[in-house]
Amino acid sequence: MKILVDILMLITAHIFGDYVFQNDFLANNKGKYKFICLIHSWIWTVCIMFCLFLIGYNNVLGIPEFVVLLSTHYLLDRDKATMEDKTNALTKDLCIDQAWHILIILVLVFVQHIYNMI
Repeated sequence: MKILVDILMLITAHIFGDYVFQNDFLANNKGKYKFICLIHSWIWTVCIMFCLFLIGYNNVLGIPEFVVLLSTHYLLDRDKATMEDKTNALTKDLCIDQAWHILIILVLVFVQHIYNMI
């Protein structure tokens, strides 16, 4: 049951980092300027790391995990934001983007749980 609550909390942190704390300026410019996308990715990463801290995932709170979260979010968002064809930006492309973000979070959850079992 704890793992389900942990996943729901992390998905909530993901929503805050990816949507609530992303203002129009960040959303409209992360495809134009790498630094803006980096700022958005940093905000998202801090939200996820803070949630991991709150739920006690101390074994996945290091610099390597921070770098993995930051870099994967940055690469996924830059790729999506710089696509020439925006036809599927709010449908298929958005679903794929969100699926990758959630998958990365799930990997962290399972790594923590496996670590706790050892």
